[in-house]
Amino acid sequence: MKTLQEVKQAEVTDVQNAVRSILDNHGINPVFTMPYMACALELYRICKKYSGTTKENEAKIALDKWFARGLNAEVLADIAAYFGITWSAPS
Repeated sequence: MKTLQEVKQAEVTDVQNAVRSILDNHGINPVFTMPYMACALELYRICKKYSGTTKENEAKIALDKWFARGLNAEVLADIAAYFGITWSAPS
């Protein structure tokens, strides 16, 4: 029987692998991986904690924050899509 820790760690590993794949598809240099991973883990936490409109609003706030920090909007949108969130960069 797996412990809760093992289950959650497997979920986080899946998220990290998916984000690495997204970054590779966009040609993002591995040096710049950490901010995207931090964003993805924040979205993972939001998706586990909230649902519905609250989840969408919290995710938009987080994505807007990471965009303001200089991350690529297309990559952020793809990461958001992995979590089932629709997002576009603020104009």
